[in-house]
Amino acid sequence: MTSNDPGHINNLTRAQINALRQAWKNLIEAVNKEISVPNKHIADSVYGDELFRAMGYDNPDVLLLRWLRSRKWDVQACIHQIIETLKWRRDWGVQELVAKGERAISEEEISTNKTYFMGHDKMGRPVCCIHPKEHIKGQFPHEFSERLTVFCVETYRKLLQPPIESVTVIFDMSGCDSKNMDFHQVKFLIHLLDNYYPDSLGLILIVNFPWLLGKSWTLIKSWLNPTVQKKVQFIHSNEELSQYIDPAVLPKRLNGAQPDFKYVPPTKEDN
Repeated sequence: MTSNDPGHINNLTRAQINALRQAWKNLIEAVNKEISVPNKHIADSVYGDELFRAMGYDNPDVLLLRWLRSRKWDVQACIHQIIETLKWRRDWGVQELVAKGERAISEEEISTNKTYFMGHDKMGRPVCCIHPKEHIKGQFPHEFSERLTVFCVETYRKLLQPPIESVTVIFDMSGCDSKNMDFHQVKFLIHLLDNYYPDSLGLILIVNFPWLLGKSWTLIKSWLNPTVQKKVQFIHSNEELSQYIDPAVLPKRLNGAQPDFKYVPPTKEDN
């Protein structure tokens, strides 16, 4: 999705503009209620600081509109979820994770090259490649994998350039079997995107899907909200994939022209 699509910053109805204005008013009041300080001190409070840092990569209106769209323009539901997000970011330590960068992630896990960003699709969206066969259930503690997931989501936010507001994700399912199906991690990702990073996905492309895992997909699909379900496309050939992404920007393991991704750890000079 882009800033020019219906319900986005450059294409709002009068009712949606009014909802956005009301949401800002209600959000300031809600943050004040949580911290019990005057408006002018919001930025110096814990929740106010989390709010402004959460908006660090976005046009603030664009960010607020994400929650409004995801909550069907219900202002009260939107504000409730934003406050829950601020609490989560504080309790989970998102600021610390972003500040430390890759050093906060298990080097052994990130070196599996299970997930990375490479190029853009034909709509201009950043492309996140995920190779589930590199993820073996139980190989790493859940909290390690969760930190890697949040780090990737925070990274994609830095890659967005207006008017682009969403990311394309490729799930390369080649070589996958039951040992790679980590439902805990799948549920974490779905909960993360539904509640704390709403309306972030532009397109989900599933390639090389082994239909022996069809029952797993049926279960996972039941966890997705209807809006996300519509963004899922099963890709059956290289030609079909090239309709969405130019092979020139894809890695060789996806039959593209780019070298396969290999993680390079930061050095002391990278601090």
